[in-house]
Amino acid sequence: MWGRDIEGMEACMEHDLSWRRRLVSAFDPFRELSLDECATLYVHREGQPSRLVVEALEEGEAERTRIALVGARGSGKSTELRRVMRTLTEDGSALVPILVDISAGLPDKATTVAWLPLVAAAVRAAREDWNGLAPKGDPLLTALEAIGIGAELLAPLMDLVRIAGPWFGPKGQAAAAGAAAVVELGEACGKAARAALEHPTSRTELDDLVEAMRGELVALRKAAGRAPVLLLDGLDKRVSTDSVFDALSDAALLYGLPAAIVISGPMALRLDGRFASFLMPGSFRPMTLHNLPVVDREGRPKEAGIAVLRELYRLRWEAAGLGPELLPVELVDEAARWSSGVAREFLALVKESVREAVRKSRDRVRPEDLALAVRERRHTMEITLDTSRWDVLADVLAHQERPHHELDDLLYTNAVACYQNDSVWYRPNELLVPYLQDRRRVEPS
Repeated sequence: MWGRDIEGMEACMEHDLSWRRRLVSAFDPFRELSLDECATLYVHREGQPSRLVVEALEEGEAERTRIALVGARGSGKSTELRRVMRTLTEDGSALVPILVDISAGLPDKATTVAWLPLVAAAVRAAREDWNGLAPKGDPLLTALEAIGIGAELLAPLMDLVRIAGPWFGPKGQAAAAGAAAVVELGEACGKAARAALEHPTSRTELDDLVEAMRGELVALRKAAGRAPVLLLDGLDKRVSTDSVFDALSDAALLYGLPAAIVISGPMALRLDGRFASFLMPGSFRPMTLHNLPVVDREGRPKEAGIAVLRELYRLRWEAAGLGPELLPVELVDEAARWSSGVAREFLALVKESVREAVRKSRDRVRPEDLALAVRERRHTMEITLDTSRWDVLADVLAHQERPHHELDDLLYTNAVACYQNDSVWYRPNELLVPYLQDRRRVEPS
């Protein structure tokens, strides 16, 4: 075993390190696209979710539009939000987008009060960048100080928000910094979040903070001549669905802000009345980013979804300048099917398959390379499943209906995929289907 590992490492070292780094970067399943990359690497899919969000924002009441973009983890919600931001930064837009990763630095069991100061800092930064007139007496700083966050924390948060991710200033320029700024932002956010959590916060203090944010948003709108839009991303980075709902424990506070709001999160939000009661004025309207349809109801490959991921592979490979393709198209399609229509899973399978071929000094990926990547990902998922969950998954495979047990966790971990065609239907992750089929064959009659 050790001998084979050493041989693989030596073979890997024969390849150009720059090429391998470009490969890993291009197919990094957790890399967030820049605004420019959203134009060059974005793959259009049926329904074009970002376009639907933009239309809803432009056509709705600017201060009352509330959208919850939900879907599987890794399905592309962050990319869609960045696509929305890019569209809203173009000339002629009637909106000012403010994109905030509200998960940055959040400790476990953090509630809304832990990340609301980060949004407040982003709103203040936008108001200042658009030369908006500050409300008298600086009520925002006063409100933040009341929950344990003083000027020494607010100032670095504002600076870091501007450079750690996409930012839209008065000249329509978007800038982004490197990984160091992102790490620094996370540390500053964590410090602010802990300060807020350690300080007993009353409802009055929260209301005062929201009222101060209202004043900043009103000043921003007056200065920019456009309505602000808050794009709140990152909830999928929480460790569980429980922690997602902890983070949204006081999400009703958002309803009072004079800005359109788009929040992204797991499928569990779509099934919860607080975020799916869109018939009530001012409440969140759900938009679902379903898994790409890479299989049909019988489990056969489906071209509609596979074609999207095939194009994603092509764009990433060419943009990275990786030269002749190592992955035959039939293996690209097979990786797409194994991904259950989740872009992040697909990128990981492609990356690991190519890396395995490179380790063996081959100029072409073989089926066994993909099989190894699939096996490793399958084992990672299987280790979290006990008998009761396998029973639930077997029932999902048999009936294609939403599981009634362990629903949130199975969707959150992508053990269950949600598809859409003439109706919404469910299927276990393709990685798990072979075992479920074998399990069914050996069950006693």
